[in-house]
Amino acid sequence: MEDEGKTKEQLIDQVAFMRGRIAELEEVERKSKQVEKELKAIKAQLSNALEMAHLGHWEFDVARDVFTFNDQFYKIFHTTVEQVGGYEMHSAEYAHRFVHPDEIDIVGEEIRKALETTNPLFNRTIEHRMLYADGTVGHISVRFFIVKDSHGKTVKTYGVNQDITERKQVEEQLRFISSRLLSAQEEERRRLASELHDTISQTLAAVKFWVEMVLSDRDKGNGGAALNHLEKFVPILQRSIEETRNIYMGLRPSMLDSIGLLATLEWQRQECMKFYPNLHIELETSITEEEIPEGLKVNIFRIIQEALNNVAKHSKAEWVEVSLSNNGTGIELIISDDGVGMDLEPVLSTCTARSLGITTMRERAELTGGRFSIQAIRGEGTTVRASWPSKVVVGPFSRCRTQDRQHSVKGVGPG
Repeated sequence: MEDEGKTKEQLIDQVAFMRGRIAELEEVERKSKQVEKELKAIKAQLSNALEMAHLGHWEFDVARDVFTFNDQFYKIFHTTVEQVGGYEMHSAEYAHRFVHPDEIDIVGEEIRKALETTNPLFNRTIEHRMLYADGTVGHISVRFFIVKDSHGKTVKTYGVNQDITERKQVEEQLRFISSRLLSAQEEERRRLASELHDTISQTLAAVKFWVEMVLSDRDKGNGGAALNHLEKFVPILQRSIEETRNIYMGLRPSMLDSIGLLATLEWQRQECMKFYPNLHIELETSITEEEIPEGLKVNIFRIIQEALNNVAKHSKAEWVEVSLSNNGTGIELIISDDGVGMDLEPVLSTCTARSLGITTMRERAELTGGRFSIQAIRGEGTTVRASWPSKVVVGPFSRCRTQDRQHSVKGVGPG
């Protein structure tokens, strides 16, 4: 009986122990389910964050030589998991599908470094050309990390990809614009040097000549002749003053600051017709001075100046109409002529003063938030249009400061 009592106690202890273990395991299971639930929530948040940031996530199993991607990864390359055939892909297929052929060696070198490094905190960001699903070329930024096992061997890499094609295009445009700015600066320096040589330099040489003659007459005691020579200084000096004024007005039309754009445009119209008597220019301004932001005035002036430059040099026009208005949706500038017109494609495809002038007008409009277009028909004239929407005009436009560059016709307006 005593042994039987001990056996019952042992059974009770065992049952209690097992019930305790069951309770512990149930608690572990409950916590495990909670952890699993939290893990799913975190994964969902991560997925949403990657999608919002337009980032494609991937993992690479070194032993299996297999990539695992997510939907956003495929979206970057303009394809889907259904089109590709699954979320997993061997590295050779990945390189063939998505890496530009000229960049495969670069990507391979980065993978080699990741596998050979002894640094467990190794990570990299690389940029390279990629292939979209349709074969077109883009640019991608890849940020990746590594995972090592207990022996220090790299067993996995993981990271995110981001399509940076638009950024690269903007950078290329900025490089192009910077190059054009440098070209414009050099062209301006060349023009200014030429004007100084052809005008002020020659005037000063003439002044020196007449001064020497006056001094020679004085030394000879011929005062009357000396006075006669001095009288000839006046027109020479007056011409020098006018030439100097044309140069500094071309560098920065101070009239814009003193009398405003509309009055300066009228002055420009009159001056242009003085230099080109066979050219008649009509100016219509249906806008007030206050409706034109300060930062935009010099750009409107330069666009008109460059357009008149092209008309005077190339169009053989007799009549030009310049219209500046507030059309209710913004500011609109139209310059049209009745000249011989031109074939735009060959003009714009060559690097000439004329094509540079058209490009400069376009840049002035677009860099200040506007739009630019030019229409030309052989034998029917040319029309230049630039416009700036109201939302731009009343917003940051009032604070815009655009570098004042000039490509002018000598004597056309303040340029």
